[in-house]
Amino acid sequence: MLIFTALPQQVVSTIIITVVLSIIFIIVGCKIKKVDPKGKTPVWMIPFVILVDLINKMTKENVGKFWKAYAPYFLTLAIFLCVSNISGIFGLQSPTSYLIVNATLAVITFFIIQIRLLIINSFGSNTRMVELKYYSYTIT
Repeated sequence: MLIFTALPQQVVSTIIITVVLSIIFIIVGCKIKKVDPKGKTPVWMIPFVILVDLINKMTKENVGKFWKAYAPYFLTLAIFLCVSNISGIFGLQSPTSYLIVNATLAVITFFIIQIRLLIINSFGSNTRMVELKYYSYTIT
């Protein structure tokens, strides 16, 4: 615990949130692997299915054809932001109340999108046009 006293409170909150979410995702992932895909959906899994479906639809509408590459990141980001914003209820300081956390997430998102477009442009795809919501990038 001596290490946590030297760190700023928002860093401690971010570490706690990340560890808790990682443990929850590992447990849910192990339980989902045991579910029969052809059988009836368990009741505990319905909120997860709804959340994944919601993020997939949102990503498909906003990104377009290559939405599957971005959907897992956007789901992870949405869950992290949601838990970070409500972490104050549990006595933690919200990591998103500091500009550096939001700026870091924005920069990471920017580079993920740019690297993905670079991969599509460099290694090609079946189409000649990558369509995003408001912009079109012509592949030459």
